[in-house]
Amino acid sequence: MEIFLIYLLLLVVGCIVGFTTGALGLGGGFLMVPILIYLFQNLGISDDYVVAMAVGTSLSVIFLTSLNSAYSHSKFGNIIWKYSLLLGFSGIMGTFVGVQIVTKYLSGDLHRMLFGIMLIILSLNMALSKSDPKLENSQEIKYLPVIFCGFLIGILSSMFGIGGGTIAIPILTIFLKTPIKKSIGTSLGMMVIISLSGSLGYFTNSVAIPQAYNYLNFIGYVSLTSVLSIGVMSIIFSRYGAKLSNRINAGLLKKFFGIILMFVGLTMII
Repeated sequence: MEIFLIYLLLLVVGCIVGFTTGALGLGGGFLMVPILIYLFQNLGISDDYVVAMAVGTSLSVIFLTSLNSAYSHSKFGNIIWKYSLLLGFSGIMGTFVGVQIVTKYLSGDLHRMLFGIMLIILSLNMALSKSDPKLENSQEIKYLPVIFCGFLIGILSSMFGIGGGTIAIPILTIFLKTPIKKSIGTSLGMMVIISLSGSLGYFTNSVAIPQAYNYLNFIGYVSLTSVLSIGVMSIIFSRYGAKLSNRINAGLLKKFFGIILMFVGLTMII
């Protein structure tokens, strides 16, 4: 694969990831990780490292995009900061566990299949459940459930290269009865914290990279070239996504998000 085509692919991915992050509160990891795995495999990088490299690079991009999108959503008042902080800082502990599992213990595709099944279940809940309007307006903080959810989100986000929004939004919407738009904004606030912690874990884990791939500028398991190429475009396009999210009907947004989860879950299983 020519270097020009590699850079072009990364820029296009950045546009899609940015718009998805801003509109749906997703970090775009479900798009980035498969594409980066395909890219790194075609470059000849060892299968022993390719998944971890895709995950580490994805999390680094997610940090940039979620930081920018969280700022946009905060201006619309869509972030419940108490939830974001609780989920984020409890999620940091989870990312340490997740990074260690991936880089030292995990092998095979079983974890992808299980994660896909979980996403399908969550997507059905999103599509079929009806939020209670009285509970939606409740500002009562359920500390233990939120902390536990944050820890779980941290583990899964660092294992699968997602920013946590794929898991956090259904949890906030279904279990904590948070309106969908505030779930998206709150998820982005949490993702800033969790993705930073997870990406630092992949930065600091050393791995031997052949000299032939130096143009991708790997530090640990993270390709800086990929991060910057995807990140710049995603930051630009995430603002348009955030504006669209604020204008779309909440019920329609919730159903669309459920479809996205179903698609991601089936993709992981297949």
